Amino acid sequence: MDLGTSLPAAAAMMDRVFELDRNFENGAIHEFYILYYGSLPDYMGGSAAKAREHFKLALEVSGGKSSTPYLSLATTVSVKEQNIKEFKTLLNQALRIDPEAVPKNRLLTILNQRKAQWLLEHADDYFLESEDTDKDKEEKRS
Repeated sequence: MDLGTSLPAAAAMMDRVFELDRNFENGAIHEFYILYYGSLPDYMGGSAAKAREHFKLALEVSGGKSSTPYLSLATTVSVKEQNIKEFKTLLNQALRIDPEAVPKNRLLTILNQRKAQWLLEHADDYFLESEDTDKDKEEKRS
């Protein structure tokens, strides 16, 4: 219950940051909004479309050098929509980010990449069905 009462205050603070500087910390505000809109249910203001919009903006502002937007969209929207193909694509994109591209974010990038690798190894834990279709399963049995 405490989270439900503190979430609007945190969102209001982030909205103010967004008003003051849309590109704060090379897109960090957009990274927050990916998680915010992607995690919440629709009835609480969540929106996959808004999360995807902020994903595009985060990539644009960071020049594609941040791994966080990929993890954020994969672990929220892709899981919620049960889109395992997108999930894996996003995590593999995070793994391709050069940790040396932005030296001040090197540790964050390395940690995100470790998490992305772990998530890929445990992808079946987040999805009701794997990428294999029923036809693929039948072919494997034959």
